[in-house]
Amino acid sequence: MRHSSRWFIGMTAGLVLLLSPAWALARTLDSPADGGTVSGIGVISGWKCEAVGDITVRIDGGDHIPLVYGSSRGDTSASCNDDDGLNGFVAIWNWGLLSDGKHTAVVYDNDMEFDRATFTVVTFGESFVTGAADECTIEDFPSMGETATFAWNESTQHLELAEIMGAPEDLEDMDPGVAQFDGNWTAHLDTTGSSCLSATELDCEISNGDLSCFNNVVRGTVNSSGSVAGGVYAGETEIGQFSGTIQDGGTLSYLDCSGDWMLDQHMH
Repeated sequence: MRHSSRWFIGMTAGLVLLLSPAWALARTLDSPADGGTVSGIGVISGWKCEAVGDITVRIDGGDHIPLVYGSSRGDTSASCNDDDGLNGFVAIWNWGLLSDGKHTAVVYDNDMEFDRATFTVVTFGESFVTGAADECTIEDFPSMGETATFAWNESTQHLELAEIMGAPEDLEDMDPGVAQFDGNWTAHLDTTGSSCLSATELDCEISNGDLSCFNNVVRGTVNSSGSVAGGVYAGETEIGQFSGTIQDGGTLSYLDCSGDWMLDQHMH
Protein backbone atom coordinates (compact mmCIF):
# COMPACT_ATOMS: atom_id res chain seq x y z
CA MET A 1 0.00 0.00 0.00
CA ARG A 2 2.86 2.33 0.87
CA HIS A 3 4.55 1.68 -2.48
CA SER A 4 1.27 2.32 -4.32
CA SER A 5 0.88 5.65 -2.52
CA ARG A 6 4.41 6.68 -3.46
CA TRP A 7 3.77 5.69 -7.08
CA PHE A 8 0.55 7.74 -7.13
CA ILE A 9 2.23 10.78 -5.57
CA GLY A 10 5.12 10.50 -8.02
CA MET A 11 2.80 10.28 -11.03
CA THR A 12 0.73 13.22 -9.75
CA ALA A 13 3.85 15.34 -9.29
CA GLY A 14 4.98 14.42 -12.77
CA LEU A 15 1.66 15.45 -14.31
CA VAL A 16 1.73 18.75 -12.43
CA LEU A 17 5.22 19.40 -13.80
CA LEU A 18 4.20 18.52 -17.34
CA LEU A 19 1.13 20.76 -17.21
CA SER A 20 2.80 23.70 -15.49
CA PRO A 21 3.32 27.00 -17.43
CA ALA A 22 7.10 26.78 -16.97
CA TRP A 23 7.24 23.40 -18.71
CA ALA A 24 4.84 24.60 -21.42
CA LEU A 25 7.31 27.36 -22.27
CA ALA A 26 10.13 24.83 -22.68
CA ARG A 27 9.05 23.80 -26.20
CA THR A 28 6.74 24.95 -28.95
CA LEU A 29 5.82 24.45 -32.60
CA ASP A 30 6.06 27.88 -34.26
CA SER A 31 5.34 27.01 -37.90
CA PRO A 32 2.77 26.05 -38.95
CA ALA A 33 1.01 28.18 -36.37
CA ASP A 34 -2.11 26.78 -34.77
CA GLY A 35 -5.06 28.30 -36.62
CA GLY A 36 -2.82 29.77 -39.34
CA THR A 37 -2.81 29.48 -43.13
CA VAL A 38 0.16 28.30 -45.21
CA SER A 39 1.02 27.92 -48.91
CA GLY A 40 3.99 27.48 -51.23
CA ILE A 41 7.43 26.50 -49.95
CA GLY A 42 7.83 27.07 -46.22
CA VAL A 43 9.24 25.53 -43.07
CA ILE A 44 8.15 23.37 -40.19
CA SER A 45 9.95 24.91 -37.24
CA GLY A 46 9.98 25.56 -33.54
CA TRP A 47 12.14 24.95 -30.50
CA LYS A 48 12.66 22.65 -27.54
CA CYS A 49 15.11 23.26 -24.72
CA GLU A 50 16.44 19.71 -24.59
CA ALA A 51 15.96 16.90 -27.06
CA VAL A 52 15.87 13.41 -25.58
CA GLY A 53 16.07 11.74 -28.97
CA ASP A 54 15.17 12.43 -32.61
CA ILE A 55 12.81 15.35 -33.26
CA THR A 56 10.20 14.44 -35.88
CA VAL A 57 6.84 15.63 -37.18
CA ARG A 58 3.81 13.75 -38.47
CA ILE A 59 1.23 15.46 -40.67
CA ASP A 60 -2.29 14.04 -40.48
CA GLY A 61 -0.95 10.90 -38.83
CA GLY A 62 1.47 10.08 -41.64
CA ASP A 63 5.07 8.91 -41.43
CA HIS A 64 7.54 10.58 -39.08
CA ILE A 65 9.44 13.32 -40.96
CA PRO A 66 12.91 14.07 -39.48
CA LEU A 67 13.55 17.63 -38.26
CA VAL A 68 17.03 19.09 -37.89
CA TYR A 69 17.59 19.94 -34.22
CA GLY A 70 20.16 22.35 -32.76
CA SER A 71 19.74 25.41 -34.97
CA SER A 72 20.32 28.80 -33.36
CA ARG A 73 17.34 30.31 -31.54
CA GLY A 74 18.83 33.04 -29.38
CA ASP A 75 15.34 34.20 -28.41
CA THR A 76 14.89 30.98 -26.40
CA SER A 77 17.97 31.36 -24.18
CA ALA A 78 16.05 32.93 -21.30
CA SER A 79 13.31 30.27 -21.36
CA CYS A 80 15.84 27.45 -21.64
CA ASN A 81 18.36 28.98 -19.22
CA ASP A 82 21.26 28.47 -21.61
CA ASP A 83 23.82 30.67 -23.34
CA ASP A 84 24.04 29.32 -26.88
CA GLY A 85 20.31 29.13 -27.77
CA LEU A 86 20.87 26.05 -29.95
CA ASN A 87 17.34 24.84 -29.36
CA GLY A 88 15.65 25.20 -32.73
CA PHE A 89 14.29 22.49 -35.01
CA VAL A 90 13.44 22.99 -38.69
CA ALA A 91 12.70 21.33 -42.04
CA ILE A 92 11.83 22.82 -45.42
CA TRP A 93 8.40 21.75 -46.59
CA ASN A 94 6.27 22.19 -49.71
CA TRP A 95 2.71 22.83 -48.51
CA GLY A 96 1.54 22.24 -52.07
CA LEU A 97 2.04 18.51 -51.46
CA LEU A 98 -1.02 18.60 -49.19
CA SER A 99 -4.62 19.10 -50.20
CA ASP A 100 -6.50 22.34 -49.65
CA GLY A 101 -8.14 22.59 -46.25
CA LYS A 102 -7.47 21.69 -42.63
CA HIS A 103 -4.47 19.62 -41.54
CA THR A 104 -2.73 18.74 -38.28
CA ALA A 105 1.00 18.67 -37.56
CA VAL A 106 2.27 16.87 -34.45
CA VAL A 107 5.91 17.11 -33.30
CA TYR A 108 7.66 14.36 -31.34
CA ASP A 109 10.82 13.91 -29.28
CA ASN A 110 11.91 10.27 -29.26
CA ASP A 111 8.38 9.31 -30.42
CA MET A 112 6.75 11.28 -27.57
CA GLU A 113 4.39 14.07 -28.67
CA PHE A 114 5.19 17.50 -27.24
CA ASP A 115 3.18 19.93 -29.38
CA ARG A 116 0.70 20.11 -32.26
CA ALA A 117 -1.07 22.61 -34.52
CA THR A 118 -4.14 22.55 -36.74
CA PHE A 119 -3.75 24.79 -39.80
CA THR A 120 -5.20 25.51 -43.25
CA VAL A 121 -3.43 24.85 -46.55
CA VAL A 122 -4.20 26.83 -49.72
CA THR A 123 -2.71 25.59 -53.01
CA PHE A 124 -2.79 26.46 -56.71
CA GLY A 125 -4.22 23.05 -57.45
CA GLU A 126 -0.79 21.60 -58.15
CA SER A 127 2.26 20.91 -56.01
CA PHE A 128 4.64 23.26 -57.84
CA VAL A 129 3.75 26.02 -60.32
CA THR A 130 6.22 26.57 -63.17
CA GLY A 131 6.40 29.18 -65.92
CA ALA A 132 4.38 31.82 -64.07
CA ALA A 133 5.64 35.42 -63.96
CA ASP A 134 3.81 38.51 -62.75
CA GLU A 135 3.81 41.26 -60.16
CA CYS A 136 1.28 43.37 -58.30
CA THR A 137 1.27 46.59 -56.27
CA ILE A 138 -0.50 47.57 -53.07
CA GLU A 139 -0.92 51.28 -52.33
CA ASP A 140 -0.50 52.71 -48.82
CA PHE A 141 1.27 49.53 -47.71
CA PRO A 142 2.96 48.93 -45.37
CA SER A 143 2.39 52.58 -44.36
CA MET A 144 0.43 55.57 -45.65
CA GLY A 145 2.12 57.06 -48.70
CA GLU A 146 4.09 53.92 -49.54
CA THR A 147 3.49 51.59 -52.49
CA ALA A 148 4.72 48.00 -52.24
CA THR A 149 5.47 45.90 -55.33
CA PHE A 150 5.41 42.11 -55.07
CA ALA A 151 6.83 39.78 -57.74
CA TRP A 152 6.23 36.05 -58.21
CA ASN A 153 9.15 33.87 -57.09
CA GLU A 154 8.98 30.37 -58.51
CA SER A 155 11.58 28.95 -56.12
CA THR A 156 9.52 29.87 -53.05
CA GLN A 157 6.09 29.63 -54.75
CA HIS A 158 5.23 33.02 -53.24
CA LEU A 159 4.84 36.65 -54.18
CA GLU A 160 7.94 38.27 -52.68
CA LEU A 161 8.47 41.94 -51.82
CA ALA A 162 10.38 43.49 -54.72
CA GLU A 163 10.24 47.25 -54.08
CA ILE A 164 8.92 49.98 -51.78
CA MET A 165 8.27 53.35 -53.39
CA GLY A 166 7.14 56.75 -52.19
CA ALA A 167 7.93 56.34 -48.53
CA PRO A 168 8.13 59.73 -46.79
CA GLU A 169 11.41 60.43 -44.99
CA ASP A 170 9.61 60.86 -41.69
CA LEU A 171 6.19 59.25 -41.41
CA GLU A 172 5.55 61.06 -38.11
CA ASP A 173 5.67 64.41 -39.93
CA MET A 174 3.27 63.32 -42.67
CA ASP A 175 -0.36 64.39 -42.45
CA PRO A 176 -2.35 61.37 -43.69
CA GLY A 177 -5.35 63.66 -44.36
CA VAL A 178 -3.72 65.13 -47.48
CA ALA A 179 -3.82 61.75 -49.24
CA GLN A 180 -7.55 62.14 -49.84
CA PHE A 181 -6.78 64.82 -52.45
CA ASP A 182 -4.12 62.87 -54.36
CA GLY A 183 -4.90 62.55 -58.06
CA ASN A 184 -5.25 64.44 -61.35
CA TRP A 185 -7.20 67.71 -61.46
CA THR A 186 -8.14 70.47 -63.90
CA ALA A 187 -7.74 74.09 -62.81
CA HIS A 188 -10.39 76.38 -64.33
CA LEU A 189 -9.25 80.03 -64.47
CA ASP A 190 -11.43 83.12 -64.88
CA THR A 191 -8.97 86.01 -65.03
CA THR A 192 -8.61 89.40 -66.68
CA GLY A 193 -5.54 91.42 -67.64
CA SER A 194 -3.00 91.55 -70.45
CA SER A 195 -0.59 89.14 -68.74
CA CYS A 196 -3.08 86.31 -68.17
CA LEU A 197 -2.18 82.75 -69.03
CA SER A 198 -3.41 81.91 -72.51
CA ALA A 199 -4.91 78.65 -71.23
CA THR A 200 -8.09 78.92 -69.17
CA GLU A 201 -7.82 75.27 -68.10
CA LEU A 202 -4.63 73.78 -66.69
CA ASP A 203 -3.75 70.14 -66.07
CA CYS A 204 -2.80 69.68 -62.41
CA GLU A 205 -1.68 66.94 -60.07
CA ILE A 206 -1.80 66.68 -56.28
CA SER A 207 0.59 64.23 -54.61
CA ASN A 208 1.11 64.05 -50.84
CA GLY A 209 -0.18 67.59 -50.48
CA ASP A 210 1.93 69.11 -53.29
CA LEU A 211 -0.01 70.82 -56.10
CA SER A 212 1.55 71.30 -59.54
CA CYS A 213 -0.13 72.72 -62.68
CA PHE A 214 0.95 73.67 -66.19
CA ASN A 215 4.46 72.12 -66.04
CA ASN A 216 4.97 73.49 -62.52
CA VAL A 217 4.22 77.10 -63.55
CA VAL A 218 1.51 77.07 -60.89
CA ARG A 219 2.45 75.20 -57.74
CA GLY A 220 1.53 75.12 -54.08
CA THR A 221 0.41 72.98 -51.16
CA VAL A 222 -2.83 71.45 -49.92
CA ASN A 223 -3.46 70.66 -46.26
CA SER A 224 -5.78 68.07 -44.75
CA SER A 225 -8.66 70.54 -44.43
CA GLY A 226 -8.52 71.30 -48.17
CA SER A 227 -6.95 74.76 -47.94
CA VAL A 228 -4.71 75.59 -50.90
CA ALA A 229 -1.98 78.22 -51.22
CA GLY A 230 0.85 78.73 -53.65
CA GLY A 231 2.40 80.83 -56.35
CA VAL A 232 2.75 81.42 -60.08
CA TYR A 233 6.32 81.15 -61.34
CA ALA A 234 8.45 82.19 -64.28
CA GLY A 235 11.26 79.69 -63.91
CA GLU A 236 12.17 79.93 -60.24
CA THR A 237 10.89 83.48 -59.84
CA GLU A 238 7.51 83.90 -58.16
CA ILE A 239 5.39 86.39 -60.11
CA GLY A 240 2.06 85.89 -58.39
CA GLN A 241 0.05 84.08 -55.73
CA PHE A 242 -3.18 82.14 -55.27
CA SER A 243 -5.17 80.85 -52.30
CA GLY A 244 -8.50 79.23 -51.47
CA THR A 245 -9.86 75.75 -50.83
CA ILE A 246 -10.33 72.54 -52.79
CA GLN A 247 -14.08 72.77 -52.32
CA ASP A 248 -14.69 76.43 -53.18
CA GLY A 249 -11.73 77.54 -55.26
CA GLY A 250 -10.19 80.93 -54.60
CA THR A 251 -8.43 84.00 -55.95
CA LEU A 252 -5.43 84.29 -58.23
CA SER A 253 -3.18 87.22 -59.09
CA TYR A 254 0.08 87.51 -61.04
CA LEU A 255 1.68 90.51 -62.76
CA ASP A 256 -1.32 92.62 -63.86
CA CYS A 257 -3.64 89.59 -64.12
CA SER A 258 -6.20 88.73 -61.44
CA GLY A 259 -9.29 86.58 -61.09
CA ASP A 260 -10.66 83.33 -59.68
CA TRP A 261 -9.78 79.67 -59.99
CA MET A 262 -11.52 76.33 -59.35
CA LEU A 263 -10.16 72.78 -59.26
CA ASP A 264 -12.11 69.90 -60.79
CA GLN A 265 -10.91 66.39 -59.98
CA HIS A 266 -11.26 64.21 -63.05
CA MET A 267 -9.42 61.07 -61.86
CA HIS A 268 -8.46 59.87 -58.38
